[in-house]
Amino acid sequence: MVGAGLAGSLLATLLGQRNIKTLVLEARRDPRQHGSQGGRSINLALSTRGRTALARAGLEA
Repeated sequence: MVGAGLAGSLLATLLGQRNIKTLVLEARRDPRQHGSQGGRSINLALSTRGRTALARAGLEA
């Protein structure tokens, strides 16, 4: 699976719950380890649809 964003990570979680092994690849460096570029922060907003998807995966939003 390519992309460790919200959709890729959620899909990997759902597949893992069905005992399907996945490998998640992300091209960008982890900003928690390398700092954000240009002083940018990570902004995240969850819609009702996103919260529902997380709940269906057994994750709390």
